[in-house]
Amino acid sequence: MSNSLREWRDQFAPGSTADGNRLERLLRDVMARFNRLQPRDVRRRWVLNRYVWGGQQSQPYQSVQQQLPWMPIHNDLSAARLVTGTSHPIDGVSNPFRVKGTAVPDIDPTGLLGTGQQWCVSNALAFTRPTILTGISLVMATDTDFQNSFQYTAPTPPPSRTAGDPVDDFTLTLEIDDPFNPTTRSLTAVEFQRARLRADAWPLTPIVPAPGWANFAPVFPGGVPGGVLLWADQLNIPLPRSSKARLSLVIPEYVGYTCGWAANSGKPWQNQRLTMTLDVLEEVMDE
Repeated sequence: MSNSLREWRDQFAPGSTADGNRLERLLRDVMARFNRLQPRDVRRRWVLNRYVWGGQQSQPYQSVQQQLPWMPIHNDLSAARLVTGTSHPIDGVSNPFRVKGTAVPDIDPTGLLGTGQQWCVSNALAFTRPTILTGISLVMATDTDFQNSFQYTAPTPPPSRTAGDPVDDFTLTLEIDDPFNPTTRSLTAVEFQRARLRADAWPLTPIVPAPGWANFAPVFPGGVPGGVLLWADQLNIPLPRSSKARLSLVIPEYVGYTCGWAANSGKPWQNQRLTMTLDVLEEVMDE
């Protein structure tokens, strides 16, 4: 099962020298080789694993609604954010924002302008060995109960948009924590990000099922499934050893403006079913 390849110009063996110049050349060769992975490198020495995570909020018409696991992207210092009987850390909040690179027009996530905020849901994975990220996908599915047109709508779309325009204000990000200071969000490395994408460029094509498709229990609530499917493959992004990866989806909540995110209950997380997948190649180890 060996895929041994000769990639180094220098040979190190008993009786050979190991001076600084030779070591420097070797390290340079190693970095160049593993920063340009070839398909043959992952054909037989790695196995594909797919991590799947999803969620469905309470149905919009139910009396008790659940916000979690969605959190505001901005860690607000106001008293309104505190649970009764708790307080902020003595030194304040060290990570004001949960995710990088999510700015969109017409929203100030700090709440200072009163135009709305952004909400984030994240899933973290830890990889003890070097790993290769090959693909990421996001499905935001809609039906009769969970409705989202993924458009800005009348009568009051955001100022920079027009009624009927597709939404372009959600962000999908994969970040790696800093290995030396993993709790400081400003030091995270953004390995993958898709931001300001038009929803109509990634439609989940509605297909009318054949008769009898609702024979399963519980019965599908009705309507033709639709929504958004974002798929990125053949990424081949190396993730270093002991990586802590966070896959995050950020969506907007507008105040005073109308759009598909505000359908049903008016809460943006309430209007679609969510599924995210992470495809990685993990090394086959000889135990």
